[in-house]
Amino acid sequence: MKACVRNAEGSFIAWKKCREGKIVKLLIPEYAERKGNSVYNCRVSEAVVMEIYDKYGNSAVEAVSRYNKEFKYVKGAKVIAEKLDPKRFSDVLGIYFVFSRADAEAIHDREEAEED
Repeated sequence: MKACVRNAEGSFIAWKKCREGKIVKLLIPEYAERKGNSVYNCRVSEAVVMEIYDKYGNSAVEAVSRYNKEFKYVKGAKVIAEKLDPKRFSDVLGIYFVFSRADAEAIHDREEAEED
């Protein structure tokens, strides 16, 4: 199992789950700020949206964050976090990700009626 790549070098692929069960494939650039204290608590300052899949595995163009309905992921675009909290154990700010598509798919779907 990989540890969070807070101090790792180079670019890598990451995954995240968005609203409506959409799965987003991200390219984390080597220059992005990174933080995290476990494999399931990793965040970055920015990423490039490589692919988006709906809950059936079909290609999609856009996805919306599970926690901030104003934050959108668009295929081919760069996303930049408003802020990345420098505190090691804080998991509030930054772009959250996991290391595999299977891990992203396993994340419980959040009720869209919940307040962000």
